[in-house]
Amino acid sequence: MSQQWRPFKIPVNVKEKLRGLLDQQPEIFRYSDQPELAALLACLGIQSELGNKELDRLAPILATTPDHWSSWKNEIVQFDGQIGIRIWNPLVKELRVPDSFHEVVHGLSFAPGNQDGAISELFIFPNLIATILAARGIDLVIVKTWVLSTFLAEKDPVNYVRANVWEIENNATRLQVEFMSQSQLPFSGLHDLVDHMIGADPQGICDSAYLPQLKEFFLKKTSSSSSDSWTPEELTFSYVIGALLDDLAQPPLYRARRHHYLLGLAMKSLERAKEGTSTKKSVKYPPSLNQLMALLRNQKVDFFDQIDSIYLNFEREVFSLY
Repeated sequence: MSQQWRPFKIPVNVKEKLRGLLDQQPEIFRYSDQPELAALLACLGIQSELGNKELDRLAPILATTPDHWSSWKNEIVQFDGQIGIRIWNPLVKELRVPDSFHEVVHGLSFAPGNQDGAISELFIFPNLIATILAARGIDLVIVKTWVLSTFLAEKDPVNYVRANVWEIENNATRLQVEFMSQSQLPFSGLHDLVDHMIGADPQGICDSAYLPQLKEFFLKKTSSSSSDSWTPEELTFSYVIGALLDDLAQPPLYRARRHHYLLGLAMKSLERAKEGTSTKKSVKYPPSLNQLMALLRNQKVDFFDQIDSIYLNFEREVFSLY
């Protein structure tokens, strides 16, 4: 490759300008429709998460120790008309990148003559990844609300890694159902890149038998009433469904039995919650949700032996809060 990459000049007040550009976009838009904007947003999202012990999903992949996490360096670059991000760590001479990760790492990452796969820096170009996945039938998208509530937030960015009231109140699941039904994946950060794109398969993304039912439910709910008509109970069960769908859109968890079983329980609760309390009440976070999600992700226990009683406790708590 004779052409050299060069730093991308970040405009002054870039976040303010990007918020203005996003005002002109639909809630979900494809990379292919706004390639430069989407790529810059993805790079800024990655940039905001690198070195953050909660949000950095890249460091564990590269097998660096937590002592190295605060030492990541990066810069947004241009190469061959593409916007991307260059990532390196001064404390790590060689980054061991798994073979499965090579498809999202640009060839600039590999030094000439390198035969064993060891590299010292990563180059990631979001639009090239979008092209690779499009060939498989997967569209990469930007979800405007999620971008504006995280690294482009004017204050108090949402931490999507933690369960939080903001996601419950804003019913993020409706967006999850929409893009999963169309074999779309959002890409605006490291969770999207590491957990959803490596080995992504369009059939796996939209394989859940509950997706058509959920899509119909959300469509009816949206068309028959105002957007703020959801009861707090409905919003809470909808949030659980969204968390399960996010897991099910990750290749290692495609068709996961635990998730589908719990999804079925949450769907029944969502139906019962339609007759819930006034929509004017504020959403409250149910503490038993933490126990429920901990059971789901604990591979050392018998999930199916415990799930019914723990879920019943969670459901009762949700209805008792209002």
